[in-house]
Amino acid sequence: MTLISLDIVGHEYAHAINAKGVSLICNDDPLESAALVEGFCDAMGVLVQSSVKPLNWNYAQDVGTLRHLHEPKNHNKPSSYAGQYWCNISTGEDFRYCNSRVLSYWFYLLSQGAAAQLMEAILMRGLQYQLYDLWGTQCACGYAL
Repeated sequence: MTLISLDIVGHEYAHAINAKGVSLICNDDPLESAALVEGFCDAMGVLVQSSVKPLNWNYAQDVGTLRHLHEPKNHNKPSSYAGQYWCNISTGEDFRYCNSRVLSYWFYLLSQGAAAQLMEAILMRGLQYQLYDLWGTQCACGYAL
């Protein structure tokens, strides 16, 4: 079995674009930017592969599916910032790869036409997170990703 596929090449090329352009930090603190870079690169990899194959949201499927971009919670990965399955330093799993699913899942949802619902959920989750952090209260809004 080959250890290379078009989505992996697209993913790695996106890292090169980041390194020469945006230059988000990928290997050190802040850890959130590393997760964002990995999520962006996963999305780019899937898009590159979809230019020659039917769109498939399983990243690196040709070599054994490394990440499921469309259903992270079914694989014990987070779909929202600091939500269920969020990885932190103490989990022992690499923070950037685990939490990259948040951005790649949002990308998947946007591609499926869920923009309005997604933005409302993101804003409400952010408000809920802010309220809890700043004032120690929780929002009873019931929004969740």
